[in-house]
Amino acid sequence: MRAGPVQTLTGATGGDPQARWQRHPIARSADSARPGGACCPLKLLLEPIFEPLFSDNSYGFRPDRNQAQAVEAAREIVAGGKPYVVDIDLSKFFDRIHHDRLIARLGQTIPDKRILRLVGMILRSGIRQPTAW
Repeated sequence: MRAGPVQTLTGATGGDPQARWQRHPIARSADSARPGGACCPLKLLLEPIFEPLFSDNSYGFRPDRNQAQAVEAAREIVAGGKPYVVDIDLSKFFDRIHHDRLIARLGQTIPDKRILRLVGMILRSGIRQPTAW
């Protein structure tokens, strides 16, 4: 599977070569960062670089962290005397973030333009809808 809109050969051979090429959106699903997903190799490359930079208080989509640990950490915060715990859901974050700015920030750490281009293509690709395929 390729990232981003790609041109693939469809139809029989012969005739006008341009008529045989059609754009197809990438088949990307919400679990594409999980093992076996289209983004897995990229995740394996970027995670060791950026994981140490994340807050120790962050639990979402982090290796070796889960919801039970997040709940336990919240309980400890409240038991320690803090009056509240903040929960932030970033479900639409990557749909709304300015992709060029994100790529520029990644470029401060990742010098390989090919990787940055691939990240940009994945960010701009559509998400597969189960009924549309």
